[in-house]
Amino acid sequence: CCSSLLSHPPPEHFNMCRCDIKEISDVTGAKKWEKDIPLASGHPNSVIKDTSNPDFVLKKFDKVEARNYDEICHAREDPIRCFISHYGGIVEDDVASVAEKPKRFMRIGNLLTGMDNPTIMDCKLGCRSFAEKDVTDTKPRADLYEKLLNLDPDLLTEEERKLGAITKHRYMATRDALSSTSTLGFRVDGICSCEGQHADAHQELQQLREETDIVPMLMRVLPPRMCNVCKSSASPRLERTKDLVKQLEDLCTALKASQFFQSHEFVGASLLFVVDDQRAHVHLIDLAKTEPVPEGMQIDHSSPWMPGNHEDGVLTGVESLLDLWKKALAELEDQGGNVLV
Repeated sequence: CCSSLLSHPPPEHFNMCRCDIKEISDVTGAKKWEKDIPLASGHPNSVIKDTSNPDFVLKKFDKVEARNYDEICHAREDPIRCFISHYGGIVEDDVASVAEKPKRFMRIGNLLTGMDNPTIMDCKLGCRSFAEKDVTDTKPRADLYEKLLNLDPDLLTEEERKLGAITKHRYMATRDALSSTSTLGFRVDGICSCEGQHADAHQELQQLREETDIVPMLMRVLPPRMCNVCKSSASPRLERTKDLVKQLEDLCTALKASQFFQSHEFVGASLLFVVDDQRAHVHLIDLAKTEPVPEGMQIDHSSPWMPGNHEDGVLTGVESLLDLWKKALAELEDQGGNVLV
């Protein structure tokens, strides 16, 4: 599967280095393009340019995520490597004075390298977006109360209204239950295009649950259908969908054979779909909450989660995405590639 991705072997050794860092301003995370780096979802300013090498981007350093990237990149026989971004080690920015603490970043491969004005889609994987430790965290949070209030005021209890705060687990579990996370093992978190178009997170994505609604949403990542050139636009949509189906099939096979996948619990990981007229790629990203399962424990990534069993439902999510993309392919083939979404 490696040959199907824009992939180059990582260097044998990664060294700490300093680099000139140019920050991106006004990135909302709300699915807009800023200075050639699109974010389909995520936190503001989480990814910035590596001005020394356009084949890489810089992501805020996280020790767990850096450890995971390093372990995977050095596990040369593990098939999961084909779907993980290259890892170039840890870098620090130049500081104005010795008293100022330098910022640390992970240098990871730019997944848009070689793509021509692609559309990207972020699908959050798993049957839950919270970690096991979040279940027992009773700290009340006013910010999450406000988020749930904005999502649906009727979901709040009278006690929560009086307190004006809820726990992290309460918010995340409710968010999961409202979406396809709880039913299909994934949810669409964001879509954006080079023209600045994006799927509205609140109006279109947050409560997306039914397959009949999800398939058209997935297809928005495909090259656009042009009404006046239907024949010429039909083929790219069909071919890119076939590419995605093949890569999701390869990913399922890779995950089942991966020692890293078998020994780790994935929480908060995503599949990033990157598609232009000529290419379509699927990448596994966001490994900051990926942790080894307790010693002696085995998980299959498909069994229902119960507190303490560390099941994450990630394989269920990938298989669901594969099934839905196959349905999208059948629909496109029936219509000659001209399904308008």
